[in-house]
Amino acid sequence: MNIVNATISSIVSEEKVTLVGFSVGQEQLEMVSLGISEQLVLGSRVRLGIKATNIALSQQKLHDVSITNQVETIITALEMGSLLCLVHFSFEGVAWESVITQKSAVEMQLRVGEKVFVLIKSSDLSIVEAL
Repeated sequence: MNIVNATISSIVSEEKVTLVGFSVGQEQLEMVSLGISEQLVLGSRVRLGIKATNIALSQQKLHDVSITNQVETIITALEMGSLLCLVHFSFEGVAWESVITQKSAVEMQLRVGEKVFVLIKSSDLSIVEAL
């Protein structure tokens, strides 16, 4: 699981759904949740998590798409298998990875040092731990 420390920057609830905003260095992320602990308030420090299989990649920022979290990063390593490719990149100084199909990696012509956008649905992001 990919982990990064963050600070809660916004909390908006309606009925039983909560939209939580996070500051991660210079980046802003959002998470949709069916509830959030009352102990977590604006300014609370947390660890966020996302599974490597829930991270999509794009070579450009997407505008007509429902994926809220789009972070520009640089590929640091590629592990190409016969079916899957493990793409390594750095997010706010923390090593992260995405698992995509080998076919997608070849079609995108991914290379180490190349800029990519990490795409994370707000429903795939989670609070792993309060700090």
